[in-house]
Amino acid sequence: MRKTPSSQIVKTMIKAKKAGLKGFTAQNLELHYLSGGRINNVVDALIIASREDIDLNFKVAASLDFAGLDILLAAQKTWNERFNL
Repeated sequence: MRKTPSSQIVKTMIKAKKAGLKGFTAQNLELHYLSGGRINNVVDALIIASREDIDLNFKVAASLDFAGLDILLAAQKTWNERFNL
C-alpha cells in the first residue's frame, strides 16, 4: 500500500543481520526508504563502520544520508585512508 519494495527492505535487513548490525528494525529501513533515503548505502556504510570500529549508528547514518552526504563513499574513504590505499 505504501509502495515500499518489501523485497528490498528484507534483503537489506538480511544483509545487516548477517553482518551483525543491531540497533534498527525493518520499520526503520522502511521509514528511511519512504523518506527518500538510500537504505543500501546506509547499511553498507554501517557495515564498514562496524568492521573498522567507527562509532556510527543508524540514526546518524540516516541523518547524514538525508543531508545529501554520500555516506557509503565517506565510509569507504575513511577505510582507504586507514590503510593508505
